[in-house]
Amino acid sequence: MALLAAHLRELTNEELALDVAIVDADGVQITDFTTTVTFPAAPANAAITTVAVTSVTGVVLAANADRRQCIIHNDSSSKVFLAFAATATTTAFSIELGANSTFVSEVNTYTGVISGIKSTGTANLRVTEITV
Repeated sequence: MALLAAHLRELTNEELALDVAIVDADGVQITDFTTTVTFPAAPANAAITTVAVTSVTGVVLAANADRRQCIIHNDSSSKVFLAFAATATTTAFSIELGANSTFVSEVNTYTGVISGIKSTGTANLRVTEITV
C-alpha cells in the first residue's frame, strides 16, 4: 500500500514550499516507478446491420471479444425482448426494447452473444457493433 506524504515548510517570510513524496506502509519513500498503465485501444470500426427478429429466438449479435459497444434500435411498432445469452424468451430476457426504442450498451462491458425474440410477427433491429 502506498501513501502520499506531504510536508509544508517555510522558505522565507513570504514563501512556502510543499514537499510531496509517495511512501510505502513503513514510511519509506518510493522512487522506482516502473509500472506501465496500458489503456484499451480506442474503437476504430463499426458494422451496421439489420437483423429480423421473429417469434423464434435468434442471434442479434454473435459473441465478439473485440466488441467495445453496441447500439440496437427497434425499428418496429411493438416490443422486442433481448437477452445477453444464446436464448431469449418473452419471459426470460435482459432488456425489453419498446417500439422505436434504442438500447446503447455501456463501453467495454459485455462481449458475448445477444439474442432476441418478438411475441408475434417480425421486427427489424438496426444493429451497430463498435469494435477495435
